[in-house]
Amino acid sequence: MTCIIIGGGLSGLIAALRLADENRPVVLLEARQRLGGRIHTVVECGSSVDLGASWIHGWDGNPLTSLAEQFGVALSAVQRADGVSFEAPRIAYDADGRRVPDAIADAVDVQLERWKLAATTDALPTPESDISIREALRTHGGTALLDALRSQLGAQLPSTAEPRGYLERLFDYKLAAWEGWNAGTVEQISLRYYGEFGSHPGGDRHVTGGYGAIVAGLVAQLRRHPHATLLTGHVVDHVECVPGSGTVVVHGSRLVDAPAAAEPAEHAVPRRSPNPAASPAPSTNRFTVQAAAAIVTVPLGVLKAGSITFSPPLPAPKTLAIERLGYGAIEKVVLVFNEHFWGMDHEWITFAGNVSTDMSLYLNMSFYRRTPLPLLVGFAS
Repeated sequence: MTCIIIGGGLSGLIAALRLADENRPVVLLEARQRLGGRIHTVVECGSSVDLGASWIHGWDGNPLTSLAEQFGVALSAVQRADGVSFEAPRIAYDADGRRVPDAIADAVDVQLERWKLAATTDALPTPESDISIREALRTHGGTALLDALRSQLGAQLPSTAEPRGYLERLFDYKLAAWEGWNAGTVEQISLRYYGEFGSHPGGDRHVTGGYGAIVAGLVAQLRRHPHATLLTGHVVDHVECVPGSGTVVVHGSRLVDAPAAAEPAEHAVPRRSPNPAASPAPSTNRFTVQAAAAIVTVPLGVLKAGSITFSPPLPAPKTLAIERLGYGAIEKVVLVFNEHFWGMDHEWITFAGNVSTDMSLYLNMSFYRRTPLPLLVGFAS
């Protein structure tokens, strides 16, 4: 009994491999011409850079950690002297290019985290209540927080800086970091659920060896597997469950430069017609695949856009979940320089610019000794 997997990201690849290992034929259909979904490792100037996923959040017991070990992909972490808790060393600069003293940067971090804990208690009286970070700052002490920092730091602030404006810029850069980590604005980020990445313990690990190596390992296994067929450039637009037949029919279009979906007979997916499985109509590049079941692993944005329709329609709880769940995007800008003018001992370089739209976060790839090049990756949400 064949199963169709729609979407060739990590979820789709894992689902296909598990089913194939159970001797169940699978056909994976991916719209793009590459596999991996939001995992996308590229090579810039001879060094690999992850344009998509970069970390494992909660490495202890995480299936991603097992996959990294399976395919020999290196992971890196930064720890405090006690060797237990995670801490990312960073260096901050102000709008004039001067280094922000660690004592000042640390004070902003600590006070803002303390404010968040207090605001969560004060502003959210019930387990069901929630407001945005921006609303909490407006109604629960954002102004007082700046005044407290100015009073605390006093003479430590640069003599040429106007205290409140200087602190406001540091404050904005910290909020920009929050936005970067959550792929949304402070108007969107939840006060209650900010920072909840997952259920696994152990802190973060940077996938120093590149996530693409994990995808490549999975794809290689599937391409060798006698029960698996991988087809890229196949854009699914309709999934039909035929009443009373126990079959699912998937419809879509094959991209012009995608390979035709003709498979050996023993791997073929039966269709309503006796023609080879998943063969598109020559004149329209349309294809139809019939199977016993289908697993949909496409991104949430595809479902929100209605790019794939379902017959019969999805149940109300699923459509409601699709409607209510949110997602964001982080753009990465890869910068290559002539020299490491920032040093190699700090994982993050942060910038407190004059306006909140300035890019505030830069990952120092040399910190992981991943590249000999002077390479930074800027994050913008």
